[in-house]
Amino acid sequence: MSSKLRLFVAVLIMAVSVNVASAQVPCIQVLYNEHFLAQVITTDCPSRQVELYVALFPVGAFVAGLEFSISYPPSVQWIGDTYTTLVVIGSSPTGVAMTWPLPLNGYSPVIVMQATVLTACDGTYPFESIDILPNTASGFRRLVTWPDYDTIDLSNTPAYINGFWGPPYHPPIPLGCDGVVPVKTATWGLIKSLYAE
Repeated sequence: MSSKLRLFVAVLIMAVSVNVASAQVPCIQVLYNEHFLAQVITTDCPSRQVELYVALFPVGAFVAGLEFSISYPPSVQWIGDTYTTLVVIGSSPTGVAMTWPLPLNGYSPVIVMQATVLTACDGTYPFESIDILPNTASGFRRLVTWPDYDTIDLSNTPAYINGFWGPPYHPPIPLGCDGVVPVKTATWGLIKSLYAE
């Protein structure tokens, strides 16, 4: 066996023997613009209408369906939702389930819906979070993949609203949800069997 092949085998065995890997976790997040940039907004006076965008970050699969709810803080009055599909049950405050006739490309970030809200500006609210929670009817915050229809639980990094007019401002929030992704433990024999003909 050549030294290059031995090195390759050693690296491969070390890679598959790890039980946990750090990576981007399947994630859904509220943003304040459709360009995947802003997660913090400061309210203006008088109260104003704001569009919130729900973004699904890369999940490594095509997406057939999605379910979640949005927790709006007291300083935010929900007005209505606009979806990227016509097949929808529910609404964002109480829980929404949606599916697409043609699957979404879950290999890149995508906007799945838009919520219209009215923000308060009286200066009495501190920094508040807007979280994506599990659907209140099913208890899940997850998506369904296509074509195998597996379910994937989603994590969430909250967006923030600054209820005070002017400083102090909340620091920027990173896009996506970093975390730990579990992977299966495998042996070298199992890996070789995947490529056996």
